[in-house]
Amino acid sequence: MQDPLLHLLRLRQRYGDIVSLGREVGSPVCVFGPEYNRQVLTDTGLFYCLDVTDSTAPLRMPRNTAAARLLTGLTGMNGARHKQHRRLLLPAFHRERVELLADTIAACAERHVERWRVGQQIDVRREMVELSLAVASEGLLGLDPSDQEQQVRQLLALWSKYGLSPLVMLFPWSLPGLPYRRFLALADRLESALQDVIEKKREGGLEGHDALTMLLQARDDADQPLGDDVLLGHLTTLFTAGHETTASALTWILFLLSQHPHILSDLYEEIDAGGQGARSRLEQIRQRPLMTNVIQEGLRMFPPGMWLVRTSTAPFTFGPYAFPAGTHIVISPAVTHYQAEIYERPHAFRPQRWETIAPSPYEYLPFGNGPRRCLGATFAMLELQIVLPIILQRFHPVVPPNARVDRGGSVLSFPKGMLPMVLQPRERAQLWPAQRVRGNIHDLVELPERGSTT
Repeated sequence: MQDPLLHLLRLRQRYGDIVSLGREVGSPVCVFGPEYNRQVLTDTGLFYCLDVTDSTAPLRMPRNTAAARLLTGLTGMNGARHKQHRRLLLPAFHRERVELLADTIAACAERHVERWRVGQQIDVRREMVELSLAVASEGLLGLDPSDQEQQVRQLLALWSKYGLSPLVMLFPWSLPGLPYRRFLALADRLESALQDVIEKKREGGLEGHDALTMLLQARDDADQPLGDDVLLGHLTTLFTAGHETTASALTWILFLLSQHPHILSDLYEEIDAGGQGARSRLEQIRQRPLMTNVIQEGLRMFPPGMWLVRTSTAPFTFGPYAFPAGTHIVISPAVTHYQAEIYERPHAFRPQRWETIAPSPYEYLPFGNGPRRCLGATFAMLELQIVLPIILQRFHPVVPPNARVDRGGSVLSFPKGMLPMVLQPRERAQLWPAQRVRGNIHDLVELPERGSTT
């Protein structure tokens, strides 16, 4: 858990594509590569997702509590129930619907970036988390940034930061002083605050393009609206996924660009050529192929979910090996993205590779794939395509010399600790070549030599 991606890469290098994490029957099994990705992600009847009320889940929530309701969203549903609820949620994330939020996303980004100044050093990780939090609050929940719903945003930030922390999972007992008890109390406060948001939205006539409005308008096969308990689970699931994944991607892409000035220079030219003009933001996005390639490459190297788990409902085989029902299977999109058989020089940041390659859905899967592919993928891509140009139109990001950059995170990939960047003026970008950094980032990413501009 301290460095899952590097550990998984070493497991594959040493043992191959099927690795049991113990000698006992039923020990967790890691499988690597596109074919196993396909098997696990497409056969949802055989391989299912654990939820927080499952007796075999690593962390169980007490039934009929706010924590259980907030954590019982689409990701913890299976079978017919999952299909039904995914069908109800899908219209909120159709491309045409998501694109209606382009101006909302841009306004959030511009308000955030207006606080920055040339020469200022920022912690890019913290700034991207705060920015993505604002975008998710307004775009997914329809929260007004200027009213009392700031409190809801603060509670959501705490939920993301302290929610399912390792200490909560390691000590799941509601005893005084333990993080688990504080987590349960936070869930009570967040549930109450979200209920107020839902009621206010209903009283306001269900207007807006946000996902919450769509969910409140959704009807099941019996023409009934979603119950509040289910609605709360979907909201927190969508918010957490839509907020943290884009924050991770923005953080790492800005870091990678800061270390590759020649790519950043080409990106400046592309952004400037599009201009502001009368063209819509969506038209500008379509005129930025390099930006699209940069985002795809960033998501290849740092996919939002480094690994995921499924559990078998019946005995099954992988290759020559037989496994019993109840086996936990680990697959890793990140490990697949670093396979040299699929991606030449996989540890190098090379956006140009996307001009000539077209990997299959199970060779490139930053948002998963199959029947459970992340619903928010379209929203996340739109946010990345809007936010990055807004930042790069104003500033040239520079990581200070000898800064320490360590990978962190358990499932989501984030820098461990802060990631400092100095905001230099765009017009003097050539004066700041890539600077040498320290840390375990070098275990994963090929970085240019100090002072290099290529």
